Amino acid sequence: MKKRTIVYSIITVIIIITVLTLYAWKEYNRKPIDLRNTKANYTLSTKILLNDFSLSDSTSNAKYMSQIIELTGSEYSIDSSNKSAYTIVLSEKDFLISIRCSLDSTEKMLGILLNSGKEITIKGIYTGYNADDLGLGADIIINKCILINK
Repeated sequence: MKKRTIVYSIITVIIIITVLTLYAWKEYNRKPIDLRNTKANYTLSTKILLNDFSLSDSTSNAKYMSQIIELTGSEYSIDSSNKSAYTIVLSEKDFLISIRCSLDSTEKMLGILLNSGKEITIKGIYTGYNADDLGLGADIIINKCILINK
C-alpha cells in the first residue's frame, strides 16, 4: 500500500512539473501584440474618452483596462524628457485630465516629426489611470502606442 502511494505521488509531481514547464516555455516565447494588425476594441475621440473619465473614473477604468484603444485628437504635445522614449500627451481645453501615450519603441523616431495642432490618430493599450490627488490634473495612461496614418 505504501509503495503504491509513493508511486502515485511521484507521478503527480512529475505531471505538475511538466505542466508548469510547458506553461513557462509558452510564456517565455510569447510574441508581443502587433497593434498595426489588431482591431481596436474602442475607437474614440480624445474628448469622448476624457468625458468618460471625468464622469466616472472607476467605471471607465474597469471598462477600458487592458483594451486596445484608437484615439483621434488634435491638441497634443510631445514629452521627450527621456531621450530614448517619447510620450504624446493628448488633452482638451475643458478637462483637467490628459491622455499620456507612450510610443512603442518602433515608433520613437516618429515622435520627432509630429507637429502639434494637426490631427493625429494613435492606437495603444490602456494600462491605468493616475487620479488627481493634488489638483494638478489626472492622467489616462496608454502604452505601446503607434501612430495611425489616415
